[in-house]
Amino acid sequence: MEEMEFLIVMTCLTLLAGLCSVVFSKLKMPPIIGYLSAGIIIANFMTIPESSEYIVEILSDIGLVMLMFCIGLEINISKLRSNGKVAIIASVVQLPLMIVLGYAAGFLLGLDTISALTLGAIISGSSTAVLTAVLKLQDKITKEATEVLILVIIIEDIAQVIILSIISPMFSGASMDMAGIATLVVSIMLFFILSVIIGMKFVPRFLNWIGDNTSAEVLLILSVGLCFGLALLSVEVGLSMAIGAFLMGMITSQCKFHEEIAEKVDPMKEMFMAVFFISIGLQISVDSFLSCLPLAVAIYFVFAASKIMTVFLGYFIANENFSNALTAAIMLTSMGEFAFIIAHAAMVAGVVTTEFYTSVVIAALISMIVLPTVSRYISPLIEGIENKGPSILKRIYIAMCGIRSDIYELIESPRYSKEHVNKTLKNSYACIILIVAIELLMIAITEPVIGFVSEMLEGNIELAYLIFITVNFFILAWPTWHLISNIKYIDQVIIEKNTRLICGSDAETNRVSVYKFIKTFNAFAMVCIVDFLILLFVPGPFGRANTIVVIPIVVAIFLIAYHRSRKKALALTEEANC
Repeated sequence: MEEMEFLIVMTCLTLLAGLCSVVFSKLKMPPIIGYLSAGIIIANFMTIPESSEYIVEILSDIGLVMLMFCIGLEINISKLRSNGKVAIIASVVQLPLMIVLGYAAGFLLGLDTISALTLGAIISGSSTAVLTAVLKLQDKITKEATEVLILVIIIEDIAQVIILSIISPMFSGASMDMAGIATLVVSIMLFFILSVIIGMKFVPRFLNWIGDNTSAEVLLILSVGLCFGLALLSVEVGLSMAIGAFLMGMITSQCKFHEEIAEKVDPMKEMFMAVFFISIGLQISVDSFLSCLPLAVAIYFVFAASKIMTVFLGYFIANENFSNALTAAIMLTSMGEFAFIIAHAAMVAGVVTTEFYTSVVIAALISMIVLPTVSRYISPLIEGIENKGPSILKRIYIAMCGIRSDIYELIESPRYSKEHVNKTLKNSYACIILIVAIELLMIAITEPVIGFVSEMLEGNIELAYLIFITVNFFILAWPTWHLISNIKYIDQVIIEKNTRLICGSDAETNRVSVYKFIKTFNAFAMVCIVDFLILLFVPGPFGRANTIVVIPIVVAIFLIAYHRSRKKALALTEEANC
């Protein structure tokens, strides 16, 4: 590339991005919108030589690495341990739900399995840059609430790094057998464990020694070198370069000079990050923008509605009040930087179409525009919902608050072991995660397994599908049974603790009635109902309607087997008594 050509390209990119950012800053919008807009303008109304695309790609890769390194540098592990209770509870509740809801939405939009999972991964995170910009401009929430929000996004970033590391190899194309999936999972876990353990043991000490004995410039160069080194190693093992850069940022954050490193790296990050977002805008044409707008709006509403519901639920479970929970839910409705990274990786691999990628970018732009606007009116909005919301929703919320209070009182009750109750709650969450993991695995192997079984049955695909659903049902029954058993245990303890409430107010009496209903309702029937609802999301060759017909057959088989086992157990008991 000639010098003049390079200079012309860089002049266009940086000046236009800066001017667009100035315009949007006057509208109290984050600068990322300006960078994306600059890329769209250059792609549609200006001409840059094809030979210049290579340098833009290199600079955008540098921007991605620096961005992920800086996100990792922001992680304060000690702060997560001491002040992260609400953030951790909110994150572990909302992240799996966001992925499941994103997958369900993708399935309804007609996407295949991998594309639907990609959509779930895309919408699972929020934007650190946009949230920070909005918090600076609006100054609407307290410092403590702001810290919790930042911790939530940090945990989301960590989770999305793990998600990206899992799905990136799937983008390579060929379907994997069980041995391939197991090898993939083991290799990812080994890379993470070895990187973090070895890195945490040696890198902070090495950087501390460098900082104590050399200049700040040498410390900066070595830190950035380590960042690119782990990014290279990440690519060598088949993962994204973003994963290695993030891990090295997290490792570097444990040295005593991490603030100085972050301060010096930040200008570099801002420069190259601008090129990264410009490169995203360069891939969007005005024509595709208009044609993809309906899908983009749908993706945005799925993201916003899912994020508000799941974050509110997470904060509610963490025992936060209505105002704090809804404020946090609204403030996190801006799609994160990982949305671009995951969508771009999927598009390059051919997993999703260019139209889908464009729709994701537009949806992210919509979220970045809507959030600053909505956040200006967040206080009157919440007051209006509290004062003028539907009465039935208020009654449901009050009843749920009562149940939450009972559970928290139960955890702190001296009569019951706090460790046992906490263990029961953790086991319940583990069961939910296991159920989701089982279904994701079954979804991934549906077509090859049904094809293999149907060949054994001489082409009888209907019988093969029935066998597959039956096996899926019985595999799900184990974690579902344990989940329901845990819930029943908690309900039993609450009933015993609140027996006095039966003579109390109507709301309290109704609450105890709900507990007793759950406790006395047949566990096997609850397993059947829960598994029936879960299996409605399993993709099969017959579609949803026929799946609804197949599942009752499976439930009937399950109930018959249970009835026969009960009869046999009773017969043995009677024989023993005789």
